Amino acid sequence: MWRARDGRSFQRLTLVGPAAGGLIDPQAVTDGFVAVGDGSTPTLLRSIDGATWTGTPVDAQSTIPGIRVVVGRWGSVVQGMGSSGCGAACPVEFVAWWSGDDDRWGRLPADSPLTNGTSIVVAAGDHGLLAIDGADAWSSPDGWAWRSLPEPGDGSVTIDDAVVRDDMIVAVGAEFGEEDGTSAGRILVAR
Repeated sequence: MWRARDGRSFQRLTLVGPAAGGLIDPQAVTDGFVAVGDGSTPTLLRSIDGATWTGTPVDAQSTIPGIRVVVGRWGSVVQGMGSSGCGAACPVEFVAWWSGDDDRWGRLPADSPLTNGTSIVVAAGDHGLLAIDGADAWSSPDGWAWRSLPEPGDGSVTIDDAVVRDDMIVAVGAEFGEEDGTSAGRILVAR
């Protein structure tokens, strides 16, 4: 890991403790940083300075690693993707966990937009969280109860990322040609 206070002079750091395996999806938060630990058990890592990290198991019973962390106004979501211990022969499983305090975690239901394998989730300010794919969008204050939003598209666009400001959603992705397989970047804007 490299760290710079000025964006020009980088210092190389060796991660130890729960972060020794590596960091996935680091995010800046009010009191420092959060990330998902790169390991076989989903772990949320926290740091004040980016050098020293503490870890909290998200689900000590799960063998599905975490791949993304999103910090919303009322809590955090960790998304996971992998196989349940039977190797490449098993289908990929998508899971998600939520916590209001980053200490106690609950696994979200299998029918959540966060576990369908196609939706991305982003922080949505006062609205909590936004889940969006190429055809549907949902908002939730906490990741448990979801409200459908107007359809952002017809499903022909894959969504790679999105941002929310006030009541505006800007999503970026790609649209693939049906006949020739070519792709073109697309931006979706919705209120």
